[in-house]
Order: sequence, then structure tokens, then C-alpha cells
Amino acid sequence: MNTNARTFEVCLSTSSRVDPRALPFDEMACHQNAFVVPFRRGHRDGQNFHAGVFDACGEVLRDTEMRTLTRGTTATRSVRDAALADAQSLPGTWLFCGLMSHQFGHVITRGLGRIWATERLPKSVNLLFASLLYSDKEHAFLSHLLRTLGIENDYAIVQAPTHVETLYTAPDLFSEAHEGLASPAYAEWIRSKLPNKPVRGLDAKFILRATG
Repeated sequence: MNTNARTFEVCLSTSSRVDPRALPFDEMACHQNAFVVPFRRGHRDGQNFHAGVFDACGEVLRDTEMRTLTRGTTATRSVRDAALADAQSLPGTWLFCGLMSHQFGHVITRGLGRIWATERLPKSVNLLFASLLYSDKEHAFLSHLLRTLGIENDYAIVQAPTHVETLYTAPDLFSEAHEGLASPAYAEWIRSKLPNKPVRGLDAKFILRATG
């Protein structure tokens, strides 16, 4: 993984100059009545799945890109409108954390790039992951990983289009959406969260290799 200090000199969302060693807390935002559309089988254009995160007016929210190294997304108003008929509602306050997949390695490479924002959010703010064709109701590895990192916030993996009462967004500092690049600030933060002693059932060295 590339953690060169120059990698994130320009903000991915705003194209403004940023301090590569500072977590961008000032770019976090809070949105009322957001709408999350996860990847869904049968809804795509070629390799691009219909998925996205939208504000109350139907505009795509900044810092909500969802993709993998091989799969992109089409996030348009028509995608959002077509998903409304199947929508459920999710009360409470949530942090959008990106994609969640079955395989534990992909949990690391797709779902950890925004959780640094929990440093400035109360534990009552839950973590919201969008399913990438995910079907199980529980994910033991994700629960174990979050506990190991000292993150006590509850989480949910939405598998259907969902109206979210209150949704925080934050820049994605590490994921496949950016080809596995991590900002220096993120790499420093994730290292500080990993325990020094071995954790039963979890290889901290594996996480370090994956996140820089």
C-alpha cells in the first residue's frame, strides 16, 4: 500500500490542499433524511451496479463513493427514484462507512476507510455499511475487528434501499475505491488503534499489511 506523504496532498472530494498528516475532521458532514441504495442483484449497467447515497433532495452526497477494484457504481437520480418503491426506514444517527462484503479481507479493504471519524462522534452514533450482495445477518469478523480497534459503536449492514433519519459522512481515506491508497494520517491512526499484544482469532499484523 502506498502511504507516501504526497498521496493525499489534494483532498479527494474538494480538490483543496490538505495536511496529509491530519485527519480531515472539518470535512465531516451531517445530513437529515438521507437515502442509501446498496448494491442489488439485477440492478446494473454492465459492470456498474446501481448504488449510491443521496440527500433529501435526491442529490448524491459527497464522500459516499462505493466501488471495488473491479466493480463500479452508477449513482444517479433515476437510480435513486427506481429504488424508492423497495425502501425501508432506519431511525437514529449513523456514520456512513462504505461497503461490506462476506470475505474478511474485503472487510478490511472496503469497510475501514471512514471509521476514523468515530474519534469525533459519540458512541451513540451507529456505523452504517452498505451491502455488496451481502446476505448474512451477522458478521463475526466485523464485530471482532471493531472491538479490537476499540470502536464500541453499534453497526448495521443495509441490504435494501433505506431512508436514514440522520447520516454523517466523512472522507474515505483507505479503500479499493482509491486503489488501496491510504493517507499518512489514516495509516498513523490505524496503527495507533491496533493492540500491541496478539489478539485471539485476529492477526493484527495482517491488518497492518493491508492498511500500510
